[in-house]
Amino acid sequence: MISWNIGNVGPVASQLAHVYGTTLGVLGLFTAVLFFAELAVLMPGGWAIDHYGAKRVGLVAITLSLVGNAALLLPTSPVPALALRLVAGMGVGLGFLAGAIYAQSAGTAQAQALAGGIYGGVSLGGGGLALAIVPQLVSPLGWRAPYVSGAAIATLAMPLVAVAPSSPGHGGHSERPRLATLLADPQLARLGLISTVSFGFSVILGNWVVTLLERNAGCARARPARSAR
Repeated sequence: MISWNIGNVGPVASQLAHVYGTTLGVLGLFTAVLFFAELAVLMPGGWAIDHYGAKRVGLVAITLSLVGNAALLLPTSPVPALALRLVAGMGVGLGFLAGAIYAQSAGTAQAQALAGGIYGGVSLGGGGLALAIVPQLVSPLGWRAPYVSGAAIATLAMPLVAVAPSSPGHGGHSERPRLATLLADPQLARLGLISTVSFGFSVILGNWVVTLLERNAGCARARPARSAR
């Protein structure tokens, strides 16, 4: 459910723009910086999981999500809020990676493949649920609804992960290619580009472009009334 942070801001973009005294374009950055932070921690996150295990890194990820969302309840300026979204984004990246590796850490190769496939299919469900649920929380919670809900989910997830069986790390002894080698690999570059364009930008744009179209392009969510014949 750490992916809740991906979709929790977009549904209330207009309210947040008013609170922060900024534009919807800047609110779009609230999701963009989260993805950039997620991307930045994936490789060091893999190294950390090798050393300490997926469970420990998962707990760190949940802590980052909790701290980021809790602190976002306080400032009403976009600059510190963007910095805190970076913190939450690091939690999303580490949590997604730790969950994927943890799901494949036990059992036969066939069971690991099944677990990895199920995890991949449902891991982003939290973002979809946020799109539906956060607007319903605005009435009791106001503009803080995205952050209260994100902090609450992290609080609930922490003890559940804490009591889960540990996944062993490799103690730092596994061989890894150098960073320069990975960056120069054309196949990895193509896969990274496909993932960025097909998933990253679609979420970044989808979080705020609908509101912009409604406000500035005369578009509406309601179907136009059919003329009587």
